Amino acid sequence: MSVDMRARRMPGPVMTAAILLGGFGGLAGLGLAALGALQMEMASTAPVLVAMGLLLAMFSGFAVWGLTRGDRGSQIVAMIVGALMAFGGLAGVSQGQLISVLWFAVGVAIVLLVLAPVSSREWFAH
Repeated sequence: MSVDMRARRMPGPVMTAAILLGGFGGLAGLGLAALGALQMEMASTAPVLVAMGLLLAMFSGFAVWGLTRGDRGSQIVAMIVGALMAFGGLAGVSQGQLISVLWFAVGVAIVLLVLAPVSSREWFAH
């Protein structure tokens, strides 16, 4: 399957990776910010959690926007974020947190979807 460069229609694997990255990265960032906001009076690190959460959500949003445009830099960012999610999932599994298997699977899927298919490589080659 090749990319129609005249219509610039985003290939399915890139769209799937963008949805996964936006959904999981955005939710994780907003969840981290909410956790920090709830602990604002109890913990001195709460403002840092809020800032990190908002930055993660914003970073994921910009990466998704770049994926939809075919920016090569966003492909690299998606691979880095996917790899970090996969490593984080492995660390969680080693501590007995079974939900971390989901993070590992999503991270690996993001990396493979923006790297492996020919249509994805063509999308980012311009």
